[in-house]
Amino acid sequence: MAFEEMSEVATTEPGGKCDVKHLRRSYVNGDPVVTEGDLNLGKNKDDTKHQAFALVSTQNFDKDNNPTDTTLSINSKHILAALTRVVRYYPAHDEKFDKSTELTSPFELLYHHRQELSEEATRIGGEGSLHLNLLLAYLYKQTWAEAETLTTREIPIITFNLLWFVFKPGDLLYRVVDGEPALYWLVRVDYDETPTTGDPWEYLKLDCLYQGHDGKKTGMVMETLKIYANQEFSGDSPEKITSLSVFPLKYHKDRDGVKERLVKRGKRYLELVQQQGLPYHYDGLCRRLKTPPGSSYFTREEDFAGVWLRETATGRVILDCWTFMEDHQVHRVKVSNWSISNDKATEGFDDPTLLCPPSVYGYSLDMRCWCMFSVEKLKTTDWKQKDFDSVLLPNCYGKIIKSLVKHHKFASQARDETALKGKGLIFVLHGPPGTGKTRTAEAIAETTKKPLLLFPTGELGSDLKSIQLELRRLVRYGTAWKAILLIDEADVVLESRQVDGHVSLERNALVAGKKSFLFNSAVIVNHLLFLRQLEYFQGIIFLTSNRAQMFDPAVKSRIHIMLHYPSPDKNTRKLLWEQNLGPIIKLKTLPKCELDLISATETLSEYEMNGREISNTVNSALTIAKDALLPLNLDHLQVVANIWKDSQEKSTETEQVGNAAQPIKRMPSITAVLRALRVPLWVWKLIGPAILACALFQGLRNLWRKRRGG
Repeated sequence: MAFEEMSEVATTEPGGKCDVKHLRRSYVNGDPVVTEGDLNLGKNKDDTKHQAFALVSTQNFDKDNNPTDTTLSINSKHILAALTRVVRYYPAHDEKFDKSTELTSPFELLYHHRQELSEEATRIGGEGSLHLNLLLAYLYKQTWAEAETLTTREIPIITFNLLWFVFKPGDLLYRVVDGEPALYWLVRVDYDETPTTGDPWEYLKLDCLYQGHDGKKTGMVMETLKIYANQEFSGDSPEKITSLSVFPLKYHKDRDGVKERLVKRGKRYLELVQQQGLPYHYDGLCRRLKTPPGSSYFTREEDFAGVWLRETATGRVILDCWTFMEDHQVHRVKVSNWSISNDKATEGFDDPTLLCPPSVYGYSLDMRCWCMFSVEKLKTTDWKQKDFDSVLLPNCYGKIIKSLVKHHKFASQARDETALKGKGLIFVLHGPPGTGKTRTAEAIAETTKKPLLLFPTGELGSDLKSIQLELRRLVRYGTAWKAILLIDEADVVLESRQVDGHVSLERNALVAGKKSFLFNSAVIVNHLLFLRQLEYFQGIIFLTSNRAQMFDPAVKSRIHIMLHYPSPDKNTRKLLWEQNLGPIIKLKTLPKCELDLISATETLSEYEMNGREISNTVNSALTIAKDALLPLNLDHLQVVANIWKDSQEKSTETEQVGNAAQPIKRMPSITAVLRALRVPLWVWKLIGPAILACALFQGLRNLWRKRRGG
């Protein structure tokens, strides 16, 4: 009798009965009811009798009697204890397993821990083993069988509906970004859809973490990856897991090799993101950020995310994540202090540095734009410190420039505007084209190991806003990076604000920093700069110009050194020819050079070329020699030089004829006439068509009379 009482107590304890109770929840006359076979249990299924079962499976139906999902109640203390031991990290279910737990199909948590539960069943034995095997058998009958069959093949495959099966929170995910591997830490998985005009686009949403940098500190950054059904799957057909845009690292054939490479790259990434304004050499594929021009309808560049375009870049770049984030707030990432290494899910996790991204933000000096550069393709800069010695400068210009640039001191607070006023160093190099002005700035930057920021005013057109925004941006970069700023062809900002004796409003705006336009009796003032930038730029500026006589007095007063570059004389031209031909003569590969350097330079120096024209002549002659499969000789050079001479003579004749001809008087535009007469535009729109029609009629009438009279 005592044994029977103990047996009854054992079977009626919550979860004590090693069996599964199957129930059905549906609607009858609009009210939810739970049934067991033909027995109606009413609304309550959680009576003492059902709680005694280790598992209670309830299939749910909607009001139209369509199946929706299945609910599994886990009452077994053995299963709950096993789940407490094996589930280390699962954000979708953060409850403790210390009491009866209810899960909804497809039971991701249980499927993702099926291996651990199976090992627990083998380890503990006895009644606990029976309960765990009961759970595993139940799961196998649900969806496990199909998913297990697909994923355990020699080449694992999966369908979109079962895609959740292979993505377990806490796993490392593998993805290729611009041809380079990247790893992510999976946080949660969920199905979602994007609403469209037609059928919604279904996708699997993967919330992941990687180790990023916000310009100041490093931390974990959340990113959502998506796998779209219509893009990566053909209907209901399965696809190879490794063919997906992102998949678990455990399916990669070289897992250890990937992790080893990314740990090394991650350490390099953490070193690079701490650099601010340091130049590096880059050669390879990058992502260029294309943003709207300054005159677009976006008031601030940071209001528009822009478009990342793939391009190949070669040359010097500046790494500065903080300045990039300042200019492009929309790209600023939010880093958290949460550390994977402090979470119990990371047992066996090798190194969080392998979660660092494959690229860093930097500024391309050649393309003059922000890019994402591959960490593995960034190399230490190789400076040409003797480059300045090869620049042919008149008198003692070289010594003066080198001394001033070398000993110039930058302010410690590069962003403190009040501390920067009057601390800059401004050079103006003026003279005819091709005399070495730009070359001087490039060479001194190499010698002093400073980045060179180029501001080509000639490429920006006449739009004042674009010029001023670009200038302000580069001045700020130059100060932060301790760089040399080269404003090439600076006539547009250096010339006097008087043109032909009259004040030019637009030029006055550009030079003085105020943009004023007289239109419809309104004055639009936009406080932009040039002189202000000269005053508050703490770095080094080189301005080159071809017309020194037109410089504005306000600009002249802010210039420290003004150097004139004359056209090269014969001796200088000989040295220039020698510099260009010398390295070619030393080449051992084709095209070789059959030249007597002394006699060749003596002959070629008779052509009154500048430095740029000499360099172009040599390059053209080399191309001709290559095409003829002959060594470079004096004939090749003289052919090109004579062509240049003929073009110069004809150009001079054309200019003389043009100056002698009477200038063509153009009729003023209607807009100009209206402004001169101060006629409102709306008046012209009202009466203009009638005036034009009358004028046309009168003209035709006069023509008819003339012909009739003739």
